[in-house]
Amino acid sequence: LMVFSSSAFALKVGFVDIERVFSQYSGTKAAQEKLMKKKDEMEKKIEDEKKKLLAQKEDLDKKSGVLDRSNLQRQQEDLQKKVVSLSKDAEEKARQLMREEQEATGQIIEHIRAVVQQVAKEKKYDYVFEKNLILFGGDDLTFDVITKMNK
Repeated sequence: LMVFSSSAFALKVGFVDIERVFSQYSGTKAAQEKLMKKKDEMEKKIEDEKKKLLAQKEDLDKKSGVLDRSNLQRQQEDLQKKVVSLSKDAEEKARQLMREEQEATGQIIEHIRAVVQQVAKEKKYDYVFEKNLILFGGDDLTFDVITKMNK
């Protein structure tokens, strides 16, 4: 009869709080700052364009008594096309910004997974789970992952 110690078959299990790693990773902060700067620049450009169009509308309103009907109508239609174009442009830029944010988040998550895998191998863990999946037991590797990512 062979006797094995129970620890010979014990699995080494750890867990990581991915949300905490994500929020405390310096790369996340840098990506958020970059996206925020881009968003602010975009909003400023759109706001400047809106002001120009509003000034054109006010100018056109002042000239409405002087311009002949066909010329006035043509300029009003032209202005309306510019308003629609600006609106479409703003929507497209917002979608582009959202795509960039999703892409950056995806890259950060992939990096987190790679670092979790490195830490698990270095510390000889059999399994590492997301913190939310563990009800009891396991070792918290969150700090180790954050430290390694921010090096």
